[in-house]
Amino acid sequence: MKKVLLFTEWYAPGYKAGGPVQSLLTLVATLKNEYSINIVTGNKEYLSDTPYHGVEPDTWLQAEQNVRIIYLSQKNKNFASIKKIVKEAKPDVVYLNSMYSLYFTIIPALLLKDKTKIKTVLAPRGMLSEGSLSVKPLKKKIFFFIIHILKVFKNTIFHATSKQEETDIRKKFKTNSVCFAPNIPSVPLEKVNSLKKEIEKLNLLTVARIAPEKNILYALEVLSNIQCEIHYTLIGPVYNATYWKECEMKIKQMPKNIQIQFLNALPPAEIEKHYQTNHVFFLPSTGENFGHAIFNSLANGRPVVISDKTPWQAHQEKNGVYSSSLDKQKNFVNTIHHLAAFNQEEFDTLCENSLNFAQAYLEKSESKVKYNQLFGSCTF
Repeated sequence: MKKVLLFTEWYAPGYKAGGPVQSLLTLVATLKNEYSINIVTGNKEYLSDTPYHGVEPDTWLQAEQNVRIIYLSQKNKNFASIKKIVKEAKPDVVYLNSMYSLYFTIIPALLLKDKTKIKTVLAPRGMLSEGSLSVKPLKKKIFFFIIHILKVFKNTIFHATSKQEETDIRKKFKTNSVCFAPNIPSVPLEKVNSLKKEIEKLNLLTVARIAPEKNILYALEVLSNIQCEIHYTLIGPVYNATYWKECEMKIKQMPKNIQIQFLNALPPAEIEKHYQTNHVFFLPSTGENFGHAIFNSLANGRPVVISDKTPWQAHQEKNGVYSSSLDKQKNFVNTIHHLAAFNQEEFDTLCENSLNFAQAYLEKSESKVKYNQLFGSCTF
Protein backbone atom coordinates (compact mmCIF):
# COMPACT_ATOMS: atom_id res chain seq x y z
CA MET A 1 0.00 0.00 0.00
CA LYS A 2 1.44 3.37 -1.06
CA LYS A 3 2.28 5.75 1.80
CA VAL A 4 1.10 9.37 1.76
CA LEU A 5 2.50 11.89 4.26
CA LEU A 6 0.17 14.86 4.44
CA PHE A 7 1.19 18.22 5.95
CA THR A 8 -1.51 20.71 6.91
CA GLU A 9 -1.57 23.50 9.47
CA TRP A 10 -5.16 22.68 10.51
CA TYR A 11 -7.17 19.49 10.57
CA ALA A 12 -10.06 17.92 12.51
CA PRO A 13 -11.19 18.42 15.23
CA GLY A 14 -10.51 21.94 13.95
CA TYR A 15 -13.01 23.46 11.53
CA LYS A 16 -12.55 27.25 11.58
CA ALA A 17 -10.05 27.24 8.69
CA GLY A 18 -12.98 26.30 6.45
CA GLY A 19 -12.48 24.94 2.93
CA PRO A 20 -8.92 23.55 3.21
CA VAL A 21 -9.93 21.38 6.19
CA GLN A 22 -13.11 20.24 4.42
CA SER A 23 -11.06 19.38 1.32
CA LEU A 24 -8.73 17.15 3.32
CA LEU A 25 -11.50 15.42 5.24
CA THR A 26 -13.22 14.34 2.04
CA LEU A 27 -9.89 13.43 0.42
CA VAL A 28 -8.90 11.19 3.34
CA ALA A 29 -12.36 9.61 3.54
CA THR A 30 -12.23 8.77 -0.18
CA LEU A 31 -8.67 7.41 -0.35
CA LYS A 32 -8.09 5.78 3.06
CA ASN A 33 -8.82 2.27 1.76
CA GLU A 34 -6.19 2.55 -0.97
CA TYR A 35 -3.39 4.47 0.75
CA SER A 36 -1.69 4.52 4.13
CA ILE A 37 -2.18 8.15 5.18
CA ASN A 38 -0.11 9.91 7.86
CA ILE A 39 -1.24 13.45 8.69
CA VAL A 40 1.06 16.04 10.28
CA THR A 41 -0.81 19.04 11.66
CA GLY A 42 -0.83 21.62 14.44
CA ASN A 43 -2.45 21.11 17.83
CA LYS A 44 -4.41 24.38 17.83
CA GLU A 45 -7.53 25.61 16.07
CA TYR A 46 -7.32 28.32 13.40
CA LEU A 47 -6.93 31.76 15.09
CA SER A 48 -6.60 30.14 18.53
CA ASP A 49 -3.71 30.00 21.01
CA THR A 50 -5.27 27.16 23.00
CA PRO A 51 -4.36 23.51 22.23
CA TYR A 52 -7.16 21.10 21.36
CA HIS A 53 -8.80 19.68 24.47
CA GLY A 54 -8.23 15.96 24.95
CA VAL A 55 -5.79 15.59 22.04
CA GLU A 56 -2.33 14.31 22.96
CA PRO A 57 0.35 16.28 21.08
CA ASP A 58 3.61 15.12 19.50
CA THR A 59 2.71 11.44 19.23
CA TRP A 60 1.16 9.40 16.44
CA LEU A 61 -2.54 8.70 17.03
CA GLN A 62 -4.48 6.05 15.12
CA ALA A 63 -7.50 7.98 13.85
CA GLU A 64 -8.96 5.06 11.88
CA GLN A 65 -7.76 2.19 9.74
CA ASN A 66 -4.87 3.34 7.50
CA VAL A 67 -5.01 6.88 8.94
CA ARG A 68 -2.64 8.23 11.61
CA ILE A 69 -2.34 11.82 12.86
CA ILE A 70 0.34 13.66 14.80
CA TYR A 71 -0.60 17.03 16.32
CA LEU A 72 2.59 19.07 16.68
CA SER A 73 2.94 21.40 19.64
CA GLN A 74 4.85 24.65 19.22
CA LYS A 75 8.08 23.17 20.63
CA ASN A 76 8.14 20.54 17.87
CA LYS A 77 7.39 22.88 15.00
CA ASN A 78 10.98 23.04 13.80
CA PHE A 79 13.28 21.81 11.06
CA ALA A 80 14.71 18.90 13.09
CA SER A 81 11.32 17.48 14.14
CA ILE A 82 9.88 17.70 10.64
CA LYS A 83 13.01 16.12 9.15
CA LYS A 84 12.67 13.23 11.62
CA ILE A 85 9.01 12.73 10.74
CA VAL A 86 9.76 12.56 7.01
CA LYS A 87 12.66 10.15 7.55
CA GLU A 88 10.68 7.78 9.78
CA ALA A 89 7.49 7.87 7.69
CA LYS A 90 9.33 6.80 4.50
CA PRO A 91 6.57 8.20 2.29
CA ASP A 92 6.03 7.57 -1.39
CA VAL A 93 4.13 10.87 -1.66
CA VAL A 94 4.28 14.03 0.45
CA TYR A 95 1.22 16.25 0.12
CA LEU A 96 1.44 19.91 1.20
CA ASN A 97 -1.95 21.49 1.80
CA SER A 98 -1.04 25.17 1.75
CA MET A 99 1.08 27.79 0.03
CA TYR A 100 2.59 29.96 2.76
CA SER A 101 2.93 27.82 5.90
CA LEU A 102 6.51 27.76 7.21
CA TYR A 103 6.26 24.49 9.13
CA PHE A 104 3.75 22.62 6.99
CA THR A 105 4.86 23.70 3.50
CA ILE A 106 8.19 25.51 3.25
CA ILE A 107 10.30 23.34 5.57
CA PRO A 108 8.98 20.02 4.15
CA ALA A 109 9.48 21.33 0.61
CA LEU A 110 13.07 22.39 1.38
CA LEU A 111 13.77 18.96 2.87
CA LEU A 112 12.41 17.21 -0.21
CA LYS A 113 13.46 19.46 -3.09
CA ASP A 114 16.39 17.19 -4.05
CA LYS A 115 14.74 13.86 -3.15
CA THR A 116 13.29 12.89 -6.51
CA LYS A 117 12.30 9.39 -5.34
CA ILE A 118 9.65 10.96 -3.10
CA LYS A 119 6.85 12.66 -5.01
CA THR A 120 6.08 16.08 -3.53
CA VAL A 121 2.66 17.56 -4.28
CA LEU A 122 1.63 21.10 -3.33
CA ALA A 123 -2.00 22.26 -3.23
CA PRO A 124 -2.08 26.10 -3.21
CA ARG A 125 -5.80 26.02 -2.24
CA GLY A 126 -6.71 29.15 -4.16
CA MET A 127 -3.88 31.23 -2.72
CA LEU A 128 -2.57 32.06 -6.20
CA SER A 129 -5.83 33.58 -7.40
CA GLU A 130 -5.91 37.23 -8.41
CA GLY A 131 -8.12 38.07 -5.44
CA SER A 132 -5.90 36.31 -2.92
CA LEU A 133 -2.67 37.82 -4.28
CA SER A 134 -4.19 41.31 -4.00
CA VAL A 135 -4.31 40.96 -0.19
CA LYS A 136 -0.99 42.06 1.39
CA PRO A 137 0.63 42.11 -2.09
CA LEU A 138 4.08 43.41 -1.04
CA LYS A 139 4.51 40.69 1.58
CA LYS A 140 3.57 38.05 -0.98
CA LYS A 141 5.91 39.46 -3.64
CA ILE A 142 8.80 39.16 -1.17
CA PHE A 143 7.73 35.60 -0.33
CA PHE A 144 7.69 34.49 -3.97
CA PHE A 145 11.00 36.22 -4.67
CA ILE A 146 12.65 34.25 -1.85
CA ILE A 147 11.20 30.85 -2.76
CA HIS A 148 12.22 31.35 -6.40
CA ILE A 149 15.79 32.18 -5.34
CA LEU A 150 15.93 29.12 -3.07
CA LYS A 151 14.17 26.92 -5.65
CA VAL A 152 11.95 25.59 -2.88
CA PHE A 153 9.49 23.94 -5.26
CA LYS A 154 11.88 22.87 -8.02
CA ASN A 155 10.77 19.19 -7.99
CA THR A 156 7.21 19.81 -6.86
CA ILE A 157 4.02 18.83 -8.67
CA PHE A 158 1.30 21.43 -8.20
CA HIS A 159 -2.22 20.23 -7.50
CA ALA A 160 -4.85 22.38 -9.21
CA THR A 161 -8.45 21.81 -8.14
CA SER A 162 -9.97 23.93 -10.91
CA LYS A 163 -9.01 24.95 -14.44
CA GLN A 164 -8.69 28.55 -13.27
CA GLU A 165 -6.27 27.49 -10.54
CA GLU A 166 -4.27 25.56 -13.13
CA THR A 167 -3.95 28.80 -15.09
CA ASP A 168 -2.99 30.73 -11.93
CA ILE A 169 -0.25 28.21 -11.07
CA ARG A 170 1.28 28.23 -14.55
CA LYS A 171 1.23 32.02 -14.56
CA LYS A 172 3.00 32.31 -11.21
CA PHE A 173 5.53 29.49 -11.49
CA LYS A 174 6.02 29.08 -15.25
CA THR A 175 5.81 25.31 -14.83
CA ASN A 176 4.25 22.38 -16.65
CA SER A 177 4.24 20.28 -13.48
CA VAL A 178 0.55 20.80 -12.77
CA CYS A 179 -1.95 18.01 -12.21
CA PHE A 180 -5.69 18.70 -12.17
CA ALA A 181 -7.86 16.87 -9.62
CA PRO A 182 -11.09 18.55 -8.50
CA ASN A 183 -12.04 18.83 -4.85
CA ILE A 184 -14.15 15.96 -3.57
CA PRO A 185 -17.50 17.49 -2.55
CA SER A 186 -19.83 16.54 0.26
CA VAL A 187 -22.69 14.13 -0.48
CA PRO A 188 -25.95 15.95 -1.37
CA LEU A 189 -29.26 15.28 0.34
CA GLU A 190 -31.54 12.69 -1.22
CA LYS A 191 -34.47 15.11 -1.34
CA VAL A 192 -35.17 18.78 -0.63
CA ASN A 193 -36.39 19.80 2.81
CA SER A 194 -39.19 22.31 2.31
CA LEU A 195 -38.87 25.84 3.71
CA LYS A 196 -41.69 28.38 3.91
CA LYS A 197 -41.23 31.20 1.38
CA GLU A 198 -43.24 34.43 1.53
CA ILE A 199 -43.23 36.92 -1.33
CA GLU A 200 -40.91 39.91 -0.77
CA LYS A 201 -39.18 38.17 2.13
CA LEU A 202 -35.84 36.36 1.95
CA ASN A 203 -33.48 34.67 4.40
CA LEU A 204 -29.87 34.97 3.23
CA LEU A 205 -26.87 33.03 4.54
CA THR A 206 -23.12 33.59 4.27
CA VAL A 207 -20.59 31.09 5.60
CA ALA A 208 -17.07 32.50 5.30
CA ARG A 209 -14.21 33.88 7.36
CA ILE A 210 -14.38 37.62 7.91
CA ALA A 211 -11.64 38.79 5.56
CA PRO A 212 -11.38 41.16 2.56
CA GLU A 213 -11.12 38.35 0.00
CA LYS A 214 -14.53 37.04 1.12
CA ASN A 215 -16.02 40.47 0.37
CA ILE A 216 -18.37 40.63 3.35
CA LEU A 217 -18.37 44.44 3.26
CA TYR A 218 -19.41 44.31 -0.40
CA ALA A 219 -22.26 41.96 0.54
CA LEU A 220 -23.42 44.44 3.17
CA GLU A 221 -23.29 47.27 0.63
CA VAL A 222 -25.52 45.22 -1.66
CA LEU A 223 -27.98 44.59 1.16
CA SER A 224 -28.14 48.28 2.05
CA ASN A 225 -29.80 48.82 -1.35
CA ILE A 226 -32.43 46.11 -0.96
CA GLN A 227 -36.04 47.28 -0.56
CA CYS A 228 -37.70 44.03 0.55
CA GLU A 229 -37.52 42.30 3.94
CA ILE A 230 -34.21 40.49 4.48
CA HIS A 231 -32.96 38.36 7.34
CA TYR A 232 -29.21 37.87 6.88
CA THR A 233 -27.19 35.30 8.84
CA LEU A 234 -23.40 35.61 8.76
CA ILE A 235 -21.29 32.70 10.04
CA GLY A 236 -17.50 32.64 10.20
CA PRO A 237 -14.44 33.48 12.30
CA VAL A 238 -13.07 37.03 12.37
CA TYR A 239 -9.75 36.75 10.54
CA ASN A 240 -9.21 40.48 10.03
CA ALA A 241 -10.34 42.58 13.01
CA THR A 242 -9.91 45.91 11.21
CA TYR A 243 -12.01 44.71 8.31
CA TRP A 244 -14.68 43.44 10.70
CA LYS A 245 -14.91 46.88 12.34
CA GLU A 246 -15.70 48.33 8.91
CA CYS A 247 -18.39 45.69 8.50
CA GLU A 248 -19.84 46.48 11.94
CA MET A 249 -20.07 50.16 11.04
CA LYS A 250 -21.95 49.26 7.87
CA ILE A 251 -24.29 46.95 9.81
CA LYS A 252 -25.21 49.81 12.16
CA GLN A 253 -26.22 51.91 9.14
CA MET A 254 -28.56 49.28 7.69
CA PRO A 255 -32.20 50.20 6.99
CA LYS A 256 -34.85 48.62 9.23
CA ASN A 257 -35.92 46.11 6.58
CA ILE A 258 -32.49 44.41 6.80
CA GLN A 259 -32.02 42.27 9.92
CA ILE A 260 -28.54 40.83 10.49
CA GLN A 261 -27.25 38.24 12.94
CA PHE A 262 -23.55 37.36 13.24
CA LEU A 263 -22.87 33.94 14.76
CA ASN A 264 -19.05 33.81 14.51
CA ALA A 265 -17.57 30.36 13.77
CA LEU A 266 -19.76 27.29 14.23
CA PRO A 267 -19.07 23.53 14.00
CA PRO A 268 -20.01 21.97 10.63
CA ALA A 269 -23.02 20.10 12.06
CA GLU A 270 -24.55 23.36 13.29
CA ILE A 271 -23.85 25.12 9.99
CA GLU A 272 -25.82 22.43 8.15
CA LYS A 273 -28.94 23.45 10.09
CA HIS A 274 -28.58 27.02 8.85
CA TYR A 275 -28.54 25.91 5.22
CA GLN A 276 -31.96 24.43 5.88
CA THR A 277 -33.44 27.52 7.55
CA ASN A 278 -32.27 30.03 4.92
CA HIS A 279 -33.54 30.48 1.39
CA VAL A 280 -30.40 31.58 -0.46
CA PHE A 281 -26.63 31.42 0.05
CA PHE A 282 -24.87 34.75 -0.67
CA LEU A 283 -21.11 35.05 -1.23
CA PRO A 284 -19.74 37.75 -3.59
CA SER A 285 -16.12 36.76 -2.87
CA THR A 286 -13.10 37.92 -4.87
CA GLY A 287 -12.17 34.32 -5.63
CA GLU A 288 -12.84 30.72 -4.61
CA ASN A 289 -10.62 27.73 -5.29
CA PHE A 290 -13.62 25.41 -5.03
CA GLY A 291 -16.15 26.98 -2.72
CA HIS A 292 -17.20 24.17 -0.38
CA ALA A 293 -19.77 26.44 1.27
CA ILE A 294 -21.27 27.18 -2.15
CA PHE A 295 -21.54 23.51 -3.06
CA ASN A 296 -22.86 22.66 0.40
CA SER A 297 -25.73 25.08 -0.19
CA LEU A 298 -26.60 23.44 -3.52
CA ALA A 299 -26.23 20.01 -1.89
CA ASN A 300 -28.81 21.14 0.68
CA GLY A 301 -31.18 22.19 -2.08
CA ARG A 302 -30.62 25.92 -1.71
CA PRO A 303 -29.70 28.32 -4.57
CA VAL A 304 -26.62 30.55 -4.44
CA VAL A 305 -25.82 34.15 -5.37
CA ILE A 306 -22.08 34.46 -6.02
CA SER A 307 -19.45 36.40 -7.93
CA ASP A 308 -18.02 35.26 -11.26
CA LYS A 309 -14.71 34.51 -9.52
CA THR A 310 -15.54 30.90 -8.61
CA PRO A 311 -15.58 27.56 -10.48
CA TRP A 312 -19.40 27.69 -10.32
CA GLN A 313 -19.93 30.95 -12.20
CA ALA A 314 -20.46 29.27 -15.59
CA HIS A 315 -23.51 27.32 -14.43
CA GLN A 316 -26.91 28.67 -15.36
CA GLU A 317 -29.57 30.12 -13.12
CA LYS A 318 -31.86 27.16 -13.84
CA ASN A 319 -29.40 25.14 -11.72
CA GLY A 320 -29.75 27.53 -8.80
CA VAL A 321 -26.49 29.37 -9.51
CA TYR A 322 -26.77 33.15 -9.94
CA SER A 323 -23.42 34.81 -10.63
CA SER A 324 -22.39 38.34 -11.51
CA SER A 325 -19.31 40.47 -11.98
CA LEU A 326 -18.21 42.39 -8.90
CA ASP A 327 -18.03 45.63 -10.87
CA LYS A 328 -21.79 45.36 -11.45
CA GLN A 329 -23.14 45.66 -7.92
CA LYS A 330 -26.58 46.55 -9.25
CA ASN A 331 -26.84 43.04 -10.70
CA PHE A 332 -26.57 41.54 -7.21
CA VAL A 333 -29.27 43.90 -5.96
CA ASN A 334 -31.55 42.93 -8.86
CA THR A 335 -30.91 39.21 -8.32
CA ILE A 336 -31.85 39.38 -4.64
CA HIS A 337 -35.01 41.35 -5.47
CA HIS A 338 -35.81 38.75 -8.14
CA LEU A 339 -35.45 35.85 -5.69
CA ALA A 340 -37.36 37.66 -2.96
CA ALA A 341 -40.32 37.96 -5.35
CA PHE A 342 -40.58 34.17 -5.72
CA ASN A 343 -43.70 32.52 -4.37
CA GLN A 344 -43.64 29.13 -2.63
CA GLU A 345 -44.05 27.08 -5.81
CA GLU A 346 -41.32 28.99 -7.68
CA PHE A 347 -38.94 28.70 -4.75
CA ASP A 348 -39.60 24.97 -4.31
CA THR A 349 -38.82 24.38 -8.00
CA LEU A 350 -35.57 26.33 -7.72
CA CYS A 351 -34.56 24.29 -4.67
CA GLU A 352 -35.25 21.05 -6.54
CA ASN A 353 -33.11 22.26 -9.44
CA SER A 354 -30.29 23.23 -7.06
CA LEU A 355 -30.24 19.78 -5.47
CA ASN A 356 -30.50 18.01 -8.83
CA PHE A 357 -27.50 19.97 -10.06
CA ALA A 358 -25.43 19.03 -6.99
CA GLN A 359 -26.38 15.36 -7.34
CA ALA A 360 -25.50 15.36 -11.05
CA TYR A 361 -22.16 17.04 -10.34
CA LEU A 362 -21.23 14.36 -7.82
CA GLU A 363 -22.24 11.55 -10.18
CA LYS A 364 -20.09 12.97 -12.99
CA SER A 365 -17.13 13.65 -10.74
CA GLU A 366 -14.06 11.51 -11.38
CA SER A 367 -12.33 12.73 -8.24
CA LYS A 368 -11.07 9.33 -7.10
CA VAL A 369 -9.56 8.56 -10.50
CA LYS A 370 -7.94 12.00 -10.63
CA TYR A 371 -6.40 11.63 -7.17
CA ASN A 372 -4.99 8.22 -8.05
CA GLN A 373 -3.36 9.91 -11.03
CA LEU A 374 -2.11 12.74 -8.83
CA PHE A 375 -0.45 10.34 -6.39
CA GLY A 376 0.60 7.94 -9.14
CA SER A 377 1.20 8.79 -12.79
CA CYS A 378 1.49 12.62 -12.65
CA THR A 379 5.17 13.58 -12.94
CA PHE A 380 7.26 16.75 -13.03
